[in-house]
Amino acid sequence: MNALEGSGAEDQHQRGKLTPLPLVWAKVAAQWIKTWVLKAGFLDGRAGWVIARRSAWATWRKHARLRALRAPKTPSPKRVLLARTDALGDLVVTLPMVRALKERFPEVQVDLLVRGYAIPVAKQALGVDDVVEWSSDMTNDPNGAGAKAIQAGNYDALVMAYPEKSVAVAGQAAGVAIRIATGKRWHTLRRVTQRIWDSRHSSGGHEAWHGLRMLLPLGVESDFSYRRSVGLKAPKSDQKVTQILEEMEGPTRSPSPRFPRKCRKLGASSFC
Repeated sequence: MNALEGSGAEDQHQRGKLTPLPLVWAKVAAQWIKTWVLKAGFLDGRAGWVIARRSAWATWRKHARLRALRAPKTPSPKRVLLARTDALGDLVVTLPMVRALKERFPEVQVDLLVRGYAIPVAKQALGVDDVVEWSSDMTNDPNGAGAKAIQAGNYDALVMAYPEKSVAVAGQAAGVAIRIATGKRWHTLRRVTQRIWDSRHSSGGHEAWHGLRMLLPLGVESDFSYRRSVGLKAPKSDQKVTQILEEMEGPTRSPSPRFPRKCRKLGASSFC
């Protein structure tokens, strides 16, 4: 699907064609009707419905790709802030974006904006120059504390891999020139300069793929190999941790009653 989308859009781009947005929506609807009704996709039940929906979505993606190719080229960014302020696992699948940016712009500085609990993981990310904590104070006061934290980085672009409202408000208040996020949230629709319309719920695409798509407005192309990039370096061995873990029972046995005590010795009482 990605290959067909790219080849179709690039062919129309080379011929100087750009379909008006109302006609694009008409073509998307026509493709769904063709697959679901005219080709009797409804007889296949759920499978037919999925095929019809994906077919219509592929039509939309082709034209969205064409519009991205025709959009004015943005200058090469010097400082980019990637915002991922939700779960740790989502942060990890965002890391291929760092590699894609670094390979496209070797001199660019890429920083991560994360919650406090994600900082240890973010600091192990390959290619990341700095980690900025998004605190509760910034969430509660995005126009003040949040905007100040983002302004301090003097960023050319803010890419919101997770569309948190407070980050969108802070990015706008900070005056970041290029702000990229999904266009499917009201709070981002009004506060960003570049919108991505892919749907995470209906596209079937992996979260890492969706993240890489958000870099298209910056002129960053990527292939499937980026999705398989782990993007993390192994932490240095901690002798204190190793010694305490060796004193505890093996992972195949029941949890040791000494675990809370050992956990507190590591300074992680909030998890014990």
